[in-house]
Amino acid sequence: MADPILKIELDNKLYDPGTILDKTLVAAKDVKVYHSAPNKYFPNPKPFGVVKAGQPVGIVYSWLSPDPAQNLSSVWWLFWPVTPYSDGYYYAKHEEDDFDLSALRQQGVISVAEQIEEEKKKEEDENKEWWEKLFDKAIPLVLTLGITVTAINIAGKVLINKKRE
Repeated sequence: MADPILKIELDNKLYDPGTILDKTLVAAKDVKVYHSAPNKYFPNPKPFGVVKAGQPVGIVYSWLSPDPAQNLSSVWWLFWPVTPYSDGYYYAKHEEDDFDLSALRQQGVISVAEQIEEEKKKEEDENKEWWEKLFDKAIPLVLTLGITVTAINIAGKVLINKKRE
C-alpha cells in the first residue's frame, strides 16, 4: 500500500480514500447531494436532493481533496451517474458520521492501520524459511491426524469391550 497523501476519518479510524473507489456509500444520517462541489467560482452550491439514512448514496467514482484555493474545506465524494439517462455525476460532502462504516466493511474496505498490519504479516510470511512454512502447515495436519487416530482407537476399544460383555 502506498502511503496515501489524504486520509479520511470514519468511526475514529483513518481510511485511504482510494480504497473506497467503486464502493457504495450508504447514508448513516440524511446526506445532501449536489450537482457540483464548491469551487472558487461557485462557492455555495445548492443541494438537489437528500439521501435518507440507511439508503445508498451512490457508487464512488472519485473524490476531491480539500483545497482552500478552490474553496474546498473537506473531502467531497463524486458518484457515478445513477443511470445512463440521469443528470450525470453528483457529489456529497464528507462529514463526520455521514456514512455507514459497516456497509463499507462488508465491501472489503479496511482502515490504513489494518492495511499496514496485513502487509507486515504478509511480509513476515514471505520472509520465513522454507522449513518454517512447512512446519506451519504440517503441525495442524499432524494434530488433526493424531486426534482422529486416537478417537478411532478409543471407539474401537469401546466397541470390542461391549462385544465381550
